[in-house]
Amino acid sequence: AAAAAVPVGLALSDPTTGLVHEYLTSEYDDVVLIAFGKASSSMAATAIEILDEAMPSLPISGGVVIAKDGHATETERHLLESRGVRVREASHPIPDARSERAATEAMEVAERATERTLVLCLVSGGGSALFCCPRPPLTLGDLSATNDALLGSGMDIARMNVVRKRLERGKGGGLATAAYPGTVLSLVLSDVVGDP
Repeated sequence: AAAAAVPVGLALSDPTTGLVHEYLTSEYDDVVLIAFGKASSSMAATAIEILDEAMPSLPISGGVVIAKDGHATETERHLLESRGVRVREASHPIPDARSERAATEAMEVAERATERTLVLCLVSGGGSALFCCPRPPLTLGDLSATNDALLGSGMDIARMNVVRKRLERGKGGGLATAAYPGTVLSLVLSDVVGDP
């Protein structure tokens, strides 16, 4: 999707459909930023730069970025943290306790959204492992065992993600549900070949 500034907001266009979506500053009181995946910190830093230009009067009230160990640069980390966006690192491809803590933190941030909050959700490859929030009564150990079995099964990533989304609170629309009644704008960068 291409981004452009409109007089009082942000316009995003989808080159495959030609649809343009406008997000007007007057409709929101704040922006919350949630990002997870191997490119999450660079996506989030770029999003802040775009928002600063397109919606300068709209504050970023916080957020969480979940990055793979060592993938967030010091420059990205400084920019994000200066704007109240917490950067968390976690394990990939096997989720760890940090993945669960960071995902729980992201869900809590989403749950604070009001009807006048724009929740910007940025997802990139590796997000399935980095954003790991087990559905009770499941534990991280249960998910890790399942993930190990999935990785060893030869199953393709699309099928693995069908299983994963049923075992976790944030996947399969769970994060968007948590953010209700906020407006959720998701930008997804896929590293799965053939996945638009």
